[in-house]
Amino acid sequence: MSDIVKKRYYIYENISKIRNHNNIIDYLKLNKCKYTENKNGIFVNLNTIDDDKIHHIYMLTYDAINHYFEDELVYDTTVEGDDTFKVITENVVDEYINTNDIFLSEYSEEERKIIEYSKLYF
Repeated sequence: MSDIVKKRYYIYENISKIRNHNNIIDYLKLNKCKYTENKNGIFVNLNTIDDDKIHHIYMLTYDAINHYFEDELVYDTTVEGDDTFKVITENVVDEYINTNDIFLSEYSEEERKIIEYSKLYF
């Protein structure tokens, strides 16, 4: 099995272990990768994506699963075969915070009910 096939399989098997897929979705949109989107989520055919993009998605998936974006340290990880090299950079966490998120907890109880009700209809 080739290296890129292993990476595709790794992404396929482990994508459900990630809590936040924003980095991967942003990467797909930025690089104009083909995907379909509906109310259940985004679906990507990994066989139609270029090998270099698969490598990058693999890295995003690997980093997210292994929690390299936690505390005040960020690990820039390069994976080659079975070897993993980590470079630690301090105080870079602010780059990875998505400030565009609006949480439901920021609204009053009445506003939450309206928002939840509005999600039922298109």
